[in-house]
Amino acid sequence: MKEKLERFLTQCVKKESGETTGKKGQNRHIGLLALICMVGIGLLLVPSKKPETKEEVAPDVAVYRRETEKRLSDMLSSVRGVGKAEVMILFRDEGRTHFAADGEESRTKDTEKITESYVLKNSGSGTQTPLVEQKYLPEAEGALVIAQGAEDAAVRAEVIEAVRAVLGVPAHRIEVLIRK
Repeated sequence: MKEKLERFLTQCVKKESGETTGKKGQNRHIGLLALICMVGIGLLLVPSKKPETKEEVAPDVAVYRRETEKRLSDMLSSVRGVGKAEVMILFRDEGRTHFAADGEESRTKDTEKITESYVLKNSGSGTQTPLVEQKYLPEAEGALVIAQGAEDAAVRAEVIEAVRAVLGVPAHRIEVLIRK
């Protein structure tokens, strides 16, 4: 195949330079058109690597918890009056996944009937999986903070306010203890 393509390109170059007989302008246009077509076909025949489709992967709850606790600990440790801080977060759930659904609704005078079915997508292996519409991270329910400097009421209040702002947890669900 490669040899045929090289022979053809050589002939096209000869036609462009006028080495062949016939109408020079017409041969040139035909040669250019043929060259473009052959290059296009050659590119189609060259095996190409399929682009990898990046599917959303649900964040591992343990990793999410660890990263959130670490970031919050680091931030609290940089607050004036707070020394070293450690944070433990209690999560309400493992997160949720909302799948895309098709639904039909029919109503009569006395009853209402709603039928829903999940939208399925075909995977490469021939199996069908539900189409994910939205993924929700786990929701924080409470937090425990152990920090140096927490004996000062003003520092303790700042720590509680910071944790409340970051996690969206009410103040009565946050406990701040003094680090020894």
